[in-house]
Amino acid sequence: MVRSAFFSRFAISADGTKLVTADDGGYIYTSINSGATWTQRTDAGSRYWRTFTSSDDGTKLVAFDNSPGYIYTSVDSGVTWTAQTSTAITYRQGIDSTPDGSKITVGPSSGSVFFGIYSP
Repeated sequence: MVRSAFFSRFAISADGTKLVTADDGGYIYTSINSGATWTQRTDAGSRYWRTFTSSDDGTKLVAFDNSPGYIYTSVDSGVTWTAQTSTAITYRQGIDSTPDGSKITVGPSSGSVFFGIYSP
């Protein structure tokens, strides 16, 4: 069950069954039943999550932590997360992926765009 918190960042699978969100300055939460129930995911820690994206099937997820600026990836619908520490960037506004989750883009608050190949 999700506690009362401020949730403003979401990603959703194409069929609407798998969702990911995070509370501001907290943990990631996932749902595999269209939001009927939620599971807190502590694997990536409590962070300042800025944005999320999902592959169409909801198995590949990407999250951006605004501080210290790492991209986190999951290949199991958010059960486990891996920090991509070689991609430290700060103050990014948006993130998106191809439908299969194989490529991601991260939009900056200003400046250049990071483009990466997501290879689980």
